[in-house]
Amino acid sequence: MSSSPLLNGALPAVAAVPLLLRQHRQINGYVLRIVGAILLIVISLIPSGIDSIKSVLIAGTFLALFLHNFGKELSSVPIKQSLVEQSGTNMQSLRIVEDLGAVSGNLITALIFPAIRQFIPALLLLMPLTLGLPETRTFKAAKQRHHESLPVHNLCLLQGLVIGALFALLALWVREIDGGKCFDFAMVLTAYQFGRPFMLWIPKMAAPLRYLMLLALILSSQMVTQAWLSVALFIPIGALVSSCERTLIDDMSQDSAPTQSWQVLHRSSAIGGIIGSISLGVLCQFAGLDTALWVIGFGFLMLASLHALKPATT
Repeated sequence: MSSSPLLNGALPAVAAVPLLLRQHRQINGYVLRIVGAILLIVISLIPSGIDSIKSVLIAGTFLALFLHNFGKELSSVPIKQSLVEQSGTNMQSLRIVEDLGAVSGNLITALIFPAIRQFIPALLLLMPLTLGLPETRTFKAAKQRHHESLPVHNLCLLQGLVIGALFALLALWVREIDGGKCFDFAMVLTAYQFGRPFMLWIPKMAAPLRYLMLLALILSSQMVTQAWLSVALFIPIGALVSSCERTLIDDMSQDSAPTQSWQVLHRSSAIGGIIGSISLGVLCQFAGLDTALWVIGFGFLMLASLHALKPATT
């Protein structure tokens, strides 16, 4: 509905806001995800070519995404813990299956045209889990406080800022600069998600080198002429980003429990992502979309520099 960098950059920022809100976790929050999907379906049925209602439809899209992610943040942990109890599996296996589901979802996104037709399948895929909600409505861990006293880690925040800025305008970049379609953007996300588990095969190297390699891969994705190769480069990009996250976790785990370190990374990255996506959207709104690549490149150089200057004991 809009090619405005500011609006496109603000959309993922709105999606990340629920990560920062303090609320009681409860399984029933899952209903908000369904409400958000239904609202997107209603919006998709209204003609967006009328200027007088376009702003209303855009505002409704922001609201739908907020409701969906707010419901996800409320219900995801209680549902996962409930599934672990009922099935006898473990959280690590659940995370692997969740990653596989994300890859499958991105492939579905690539294959369904136009993009608004994706909302009905998304709603249908959300429905099966509701069958188990009444049985777990009084789950004990559903009312634990969220992010009660977690600190903000500066390097995690900066990494979240750069990665958040990278993906905030990526869809607009693929369409406006590369001349691609929804399929191309979805395949980029699929390649990135598919590459994240390959962090296990990333050889040991200094943290600054990882960020320099990320910068080189991002630049290479814009320099190659074959579209498939440009997409394929996001597989090692996903692996390197995941490896950088693991390095940050290992550093923090020297002073705190690994579980808390993951939570600090999650929250700090969310804050950085909000700042990065909105800031890049504002900058590109006035300076043009072409400036995005230079800003993101500077961000990776900054990360490499700060990691190089960081004391080994931090």
